[in-house]
Amino acid sequence: MLHKGEVLVTTDGTVGRIGLVTEYMASWAGSNNIARLSCKAHPGANGYLAAFLSSPYGFHQLTREIYGGVVDHIEVPNIAGVLVPGAPPEVQEAIGMPVVTAYRKKDEASAIEAAAIRQLEESITARPGLGNSTRII
Repeated sequence: MLHKGEVLVTTDGTVGRIGLVTEYMASWAGSNNIARLSCKAHPGANGYLAAFLSSPYGFHQLTREIYGGVVDHIEVPNIAGVLVPGAPPEVQEAIGMPVVTAYRKKDEASAIEAAAIRQLEESITARPGLGNSTRII
């Protein structure tokens, strides 16, 4: 199960993609193709870690140990070997909390988009003749 605040790293296929578990995703099941990382230091620490791993400095360290002929892979010990700058807690908080906020806002935006699509689908199926399409391009 995924836990709020965990940093997710894809380990198979498209290696090195970073995610942050939000309240919306918490308690979802995660596959074995995702490494779960967590810093328990303070609320912004995981956001700071996600920001660093998403940067070229973190991404190149993550992906330097990729192996696999057809499907790329990376192992947890390789991820553990990534050197993350040890910034003071207040710096980590200043960088990490906006990242946490951004992931929460992505969830909010996705919910708004899903509601708009649902409204569109309901209006198309509820009104006769509205399903007749016209070319707009």
